[in-house]
Amino acid sequence: MLYLEIESNAMHFVSLEGEEVQHSVYQMQHTLTFESNLRNAISSIPQTDGRGEPLRVLVCSPGTAMSLNDFSEEVATDVFRYCLPGRPKEEVMYDMIPEANAVWLFGIPKEQMQTLEHLFGTVYYASTMAPLARYTMSQTHAGERKIMVNCHHGWVDIVAVKGRYLELVNTYRVNGPTDVAYYVLSIVKRIGFSQTKDECMLTGEETFRNAVHTELTRFISNLQHHVDITRELFAYLH
Repeated sequence: MLYLEIESNAMHFVSLEGEEVQHSVYQMQHTLTFESNLRNAISSIPQTDGRGEPLRVLVCSPGTAMSLNDFSEEVATDVFRYCLPGRPKEEVMYDMIPEANAVWLFGIPKEQMQTLEHLFGTVYYASTMAPLARYTMSQTHAGERKIMVNCHHGWVDIVAVKGRYLELVNTYRVNGPTDVAYYVLSIVKRIGFSQTKDECMLTGEETFRNAVHTELTRFISNLQHHVDITRELFAYLH
């Protein structure tokens, strides 16, 4: 099975064959179109040889959660566009996160979908948020509280776990590390997180992640970097 995670500046290709895992990264050139970058990646990364099998795409983009009890496919697009205005050219999709009694709404540009399906044929889409939540839960034991902060250019994904139960999954638009600290500290207060003992995990884009780490050290003692969890995210896809 071939997997692809699309970030703002990179494409991660992961192939799984039995117990063997191959992971390659293509750094996107922002002077090129998405299609040109994808074609370059296909020609340079060995995992994409013989593309007869379906492709599973992990979409890394801002999203929003809604209660599983309130969810219906008929309202998903309206809710997404209300919460994340200014993105009319995106196809709205959703992932179930039953562990949090939630549905995660996310979008992918329609042009990217057309390119992917033209080059790979059968393509399945999922968000990074659901496997990120499951990965965070896997790192948490009964009685613990943990927060995962996934850093991107312009936004962060935050997962909060309390006693192996998901307390929160959400995306926050941010202008810098102080915004991240504001949202994290709000969640700290909500779940009773210990700023001296409980662990806050950081992952995502390196430069911004390091800046967030510097800011959060003013408030939280136990900060841990989970530098590259791409393989783990694919492992927690359902």
